[in-house]
Amino acid sequence: MNVQLKIAGVLLAATTMMSAVAQAEKCVTREDQLYTAPRVEALVNKVGGMRNLEGQWKLGGIAGSFKKVLVSFLSQADGMKALVEGLDDVPNTWAFLTVCETQRADVVHVRIQNSKDSLYMRGVSTRKIELAQISNGKVGTFYPFDKIK
Repeated sequence: MNVQLKIAGVLLAATTMMSAVAQAEKCVTREDQLYTAPRVEALVNKVGGMRNLEGQWKLGGIAGSFKKVLVSFLSQADGMKALVEGLDDVPNTWAFLTVCETQRADVVHVRIQNSKDSLYMRGVSTRKIELAQISNGKVGTFYPFDKIK
């Protein structure tokens, strides 16, 4: 019986370690790192590449008629950056980004430096992305953003 408990303990420990490794996030902070995170790279490609992702995106749909929210992306040698205008709890200044893969192949996690909140992003087309704000650990609704510049 004691041997069975030891074997069960070893198996549990091995499973836990493998699970932690499998869940390790692949994240990027610069454009030249995209190849290290295939799901992030796939999303960037889906929206037409980094040059197309750069620029301004405006909150669309019904929500856009009630609130003006602009999200701008920029890629420079020192890192990827975003400017979010119109959300109360996100600083209205350019901030560095860390973009990570998630368990879903079509969604990436965008962490904004110096902000307690972050976003989930889906690429829809070369003219549309969807963003969902994560606030206090809760994921909001995905809203459409249309490319304007």
